[in-house]
Amino acid sequence: MGALLKLCSLLETGGFRPFLVAGTLLGLVRSGSLLAHDRDIDIGLLRGDNGGKDMVDFIRTHPDLMLPHSARPGDRYVGLTVNGIAADIFVFDQTPSGMVCGFSNLPGDIQWRHTPFQLHNTRLARGMFCIPTPTETYLSECYGPGWRKPDPDFASAISSPALHNTSPYAIAYLALARARTCLLAGNATKAAALLQQLPRIDLPQPGSVAREAMAHTIPAIKRQT
Repeated sequence: MGALLKLCSLLETGGFRPFLVAGTLLGLVRSGSLLAHDRDIDIGLLRGDNGGKDMVDFIRTHPDLMLPHSARPGDRYVGLTVNGIAADIFVFDQTPSGMVCGFSNLPGDIQWRHTPFQLHNTRLARGMFCIPTPTETYLSECYGPGWRKPDPDFASAISSPALHNTSPYAIAYLALARARTCLLAGNATKAAALLQQLPRIDLPQPGSVAREAMAHTIPAIKRQT
């Protein structure tokens, strides 16, 4: 919780309006605490909601935040470290089809689409946080109508109802990569659960469009595993 409060405070000081998303929002709304199995902090930012400032430029020059060298201005996703805790920041774009965020701008990469939402401040656990509203709609789109019931095996980048224009090959690659990580860590149960969420797809033929797309998508997904 300390890393979450610090990150929000630093972003607010920099002129941004951070809001809770994904697993961080789910845990605090559902049980009043961060998810026990969640390995990182999830924060959202609205593009253009900060006077034109870019989060990469801000984070790179801040002494308390560690940013990967691969991050570039304009990125829609940044993974960083705060007090030794991993944090994911997603930039949400307002599009004609809804609020969209994702790992990159590459065609077919992992991304999610949500019904347009407003932001409001509310007290959760030990702090005041900005969150999407209606919150129930956002969480249902992320995790399905049963979001109030804990499911530690659910993977939003693989099975979320909000996935939008995402290549099934990208989803399959991410599921396999995460399953391998779980197996190496000795968590065969989690690995099996991830494999059960694999999409049903046909193997692409040599030289097909699907294979060409994956050549661009895989480097972006590798950052998530």
